[in-house]
Amino acid sequence: MTFLSLSIEKESLTMEKSMLEYQEMVLSNHLNTVTGQLSDYLCANENSSEDSYAQSLQAQQQLYDSQKGSMESKLKVLNAEIESYDKAITTNIKSECKLSLSV
Repeated sequence: MTFLSLSIEKESLTMEKSMLEYQEMVLSNHLNTVTGQLSDYLCANENSSEDSYAQSLQAQQQLYDSQKGSMESKLKVLNAEIESYDKAITTNIKSECKLSLSV
């Protein structure tokens, strides 16, 4: 019975991880788009780094970058939790098998 509850919790974490990975991919795409726009704008317009449009793009770039870092941290934590559930499931299976064989 413990195996079942551990397995369900692990699957829940795996689904959460998938959603975070998708969100991280979307953030990465936004970051790449804004970085490209900023680069193109700065190349096309000399002395435009102090321009309000360039500053707006830089602010978006920083926001996406910090959000991506946060997502990566959350993913590391989730991966560690999923790994611990894998170990717990394996340990639980081994202990249930030993219990069944010794009876």
